[in-house]
Order: sequence, then structure tokens, then C-alpha cells
Amino acid sequence: MNGCPNLFSQRRQRWHRPLSALATGVFLLASLILVSCGSRRPSTVRDVGDVEGKTIGVLRGSAAAVFAASLGTTREYDSGAIMLGDLSSGALDCAVVDAAAASELLKSVRGIRALDEPLVSARLGIAAAKEAHDLTIDINTALDTLRTSKTLGSITEKYILGRAYEYIPRDDIPENAGSLRLAVRGDFPPYCVADGDTVTGLDIDVARAVCDILGVRLEITMTEASELISSVWTGRADLGMGGLYEELDEGYLVDFSESYASFELVVLTRR
Repeated sequence: MNGCPNLFSQRRQRWHRPLSALATGVFLLASLILVSCGSRRPSTVRDVGDVEGKTIGVLRGSAAAVFAASLGTTREYDSGAIMLGDLSSGALDCAVVDAAAASELLKSVRGIRALDEPLVSARLGIAAAKEAHDLTIDINTALDTLRTSKTLGSITEKYILGRAYEYIPRDDIPENAGSLRLAVRGDFPPYCVADGDTVTGLDIDVARAVCDILGVRLEITMTEASELISSVWTGRADLGMGGLYEELDEGYLVDFSESYASFELVVLTRR
């Protein structure tokens, strides 16, 4: 009888070892499933109202970086693919990008979607004084010409999609041909970006192309974003560009040309 407890104990140990191994295997499998599913967990950003206070991915040198900075904590990326990888893994709550760029990015990734409602949507125009209505008509005619020749589209794709294109301005406009003074801001990439005393960007190329068609020189002055419309309204500048559109609070003070660019930012989230 003294051997019975030991025999029972030995049998129990033999059964205990496989059960422990099985339990460990189940635990490891569950852990792997949880890790692998982590990138597919639902996003906490379900509409544009959820963006505030979140960790937001943006592309470096984009207008999205300017807008998103006031909404939450931004992380800037040089690569859209890396940004979407961080979004998939949960390192980001969402990403904010230009609508055109979003269409390109979403072609090569799964599990990411764009919210139906845009974060920002506006049709950008060139501001001119109301009393200079003929100038607005001339600008619209020039924009139509640039649109027909696909020059406007090429300029837009260069700055929004990173396509290879370089607008070459005319060099045969005489000094006495007259000029148009353009007021721009220097902190609205990729539309207008200041580098010292030089400002470049989509707006600058469009303005130069318009002036080339009108046969006049372009003079550029930089000012604060809040002063763009008042610069045109008070006559300190002939034109204003830099995220301007008719629906702005002070938009009624000036005339606006036809749209030269559709400015739309969308929010990307995990499905």
C-alpha cells in the first residue's frame, strides 16, 4: 500500500507535463494572434470630429502639416508608405493628407480607408480688388489658357503628387511692360514656402504663368496670412494668394478668380 501513492504521483506527473506544454502552446498561440491582429484593431477616429487630440501622421512639407498641428500631436514623414505602416500598426491614430495624395497612397495599401467627410475643403482662387474687375476677367482668361494647355495640371501634380515638372517662366517680358504685385504667405507648403527672401511653391508658379500670359512681370511680397486680403483690399498688393477662397470671413472684401486648385484634406484611418 505504501507504493500506491507514489505510483499515483508518478502517473499524475506524467499527465501533468503534457498538459503544461499544451497550456503553454495555447498561451503562445493566443499571444501571436493578439499581436498579429493588433494592426487590424478598429480606429478610434470614426469622423473628423474625432481627430482633435489624436496622434496624427502628416507628410513633411505639406499643407496638412500646417492644419493638423493645431488639432493634435503630429508626426512628420518623408515617406507615405512608412506613414501608413505606422498607421496600420497603431503607432498613429490617423493621418491627414491631400485628397489627391490619398488616392495614390490608398492604391497600394490594405486596411486603411479615407473618411467620407473631408477635414478641409476649398477651391482656391486669386484675390484681386473689386474695383479691378477687368483684371479678374483677364486672370480667368489666363487660367483657362493654362488649363487647356495642361500647364495648370502639370504645376499642380508637381507640388501635390511629386511629379517631375518644372515651369520655365518667360524671359522676354520688357522692363516697361508693367507688373503685378502679389502678396503671399511663406508658411503654407506646398503652395507658398519661404526660404530666406525667396518664396516658391504652387501659387508662385501659377502666378508667374498667369503673368507670362498677360505679358507683365510679377513682383512678390511676403506677408502674414491674416494680412493677405487686407493687402489687396487696401491696395498694397494687386493680387493675393496662399490658401484664399471666397468663403473666408473677409472674402467679401475682394474679388476672386476662378479656382486654380482644389484644396482638400482627408483623414486616413484603420478600417
